[in-house]
Amino acid sequence: MRAVIIFLFAVAGAFTAATRSPKVNVLVDERMEFLTVIQYLSGYPVLTQADLTYKKEIDEYFRDYRDHPAVTLYRGVYERFLGFDAAPTYLYHFSFPGFRQVSGFSEDELNHFRYQQHEDTLSLLLQQFKDFYRRTEFRRFYNDHRTFYDSLVAPIQLKIDESNIISIMEAHYGRSNKEYNVVLIPLLHDGGYGPMMEKGNGLALYALIGPRSDSKAYPLYEARTILSEYVIHEFSHSFCNPLVSSHLETLAADSCLLAPIRKRLEEQGYGTWPACLYEHFVRANEILITEKILGREKAAVLMDEMYRNGGWIYLRGLVEVMRQYQADRKTYKRIDDIMPLVVAYFHAEAGKCDVR
Repeated sequence: MRAVIIFLFAVAGAFTAATRSPKVNVLVDERMEFLTVIQYLSGYPVLTQADLTYKKEIDEYFRDYRDHPAVTLYRGVYERFLGFDAAPTYLYHFSFPGFRQVSGFSEDELNHFRYQQHEDTLSLLLQQFKDFYRRTEFRRFYNDHRTFYDSLVAPIQLKIDESNIISIMEAHYGRSNKEYNVVLIPLLHDGGYGPMMEKGNGLALYALIGPRSDSKAYPLYEARTILSEYVIHEFSHSFCNPLVSSHLETLAADSCLLAPIRKRLEEQGYGTWPACLYEHFVRANEILITEKILGREKAAVLMDEMYRNGGWIYLRGLVEVMRQYQADRKTYKRIDDIMPLVVAYFHAEAGKCDVR
């Protein structure tokens, strides 16, 4: 499962185990380890099902804290308003481990968290998180696992550095960002989220990624899969979502297109018309960038999986629209320039709604 909702947030004071690259940082972030440990102890279901040795070490280290209020409170809220990408996005608005708010929430974020309804609960949760961090000496647990974290980071950093992926993506979109980060989260489900934050005069992008579903004692990450399905996909949201958002009012007239695929998309967490649009546009560009980096065969397999198994039935037509952009960069210098044709495509498809 890959999350659709991408927010701006600020991050301060995070302590990380990382290997630095001029273009992409691959890291394990203490903040995300802290969050997923609490999620794991709370029984949160959207985590890896692999029988990791890491889980056993968590069970042992935190055995006296399974009933800590941070754990029990999170257990009571994740289904209602703090599951999937909401928890990491919310947490990144606060310093770590001080949990002092360092950035404001956007209107979309406030709606996503249902902040007005749950402000007191969220404030209490942060207090309990801070107490859990202090009482468990979480920094000690994190430091004790630095060698483990570094073993995850090093091979992925090497492969990403060899791929030249960011230069290819920026050339495709005709835009650039300040910073790109791949965050490996051993406890996360086989999928990822793609938040982004304002940092200085640019954006810092994050791909939060869990290990493969066939992991056993050790969390497995495959560089080609990360490049194709997570780095390209999650980072593409920063280029694509604002453009779709700027045309949502016009595209609202085409919302009948959601009906035939609503159930399949809801199962993946994409049950709204805006979410459907964001994901279709990102995935169309993902296919073309994958062709450049990993070849036509890999891109064709990815397209087929999305179209047949994922329910992304407008993808093939949209990819053809984006091929016009790719083929005529004199006319379409940046991704923004192709949007009138993207809108026209969805309008044309919506014209068929009555005959479906």
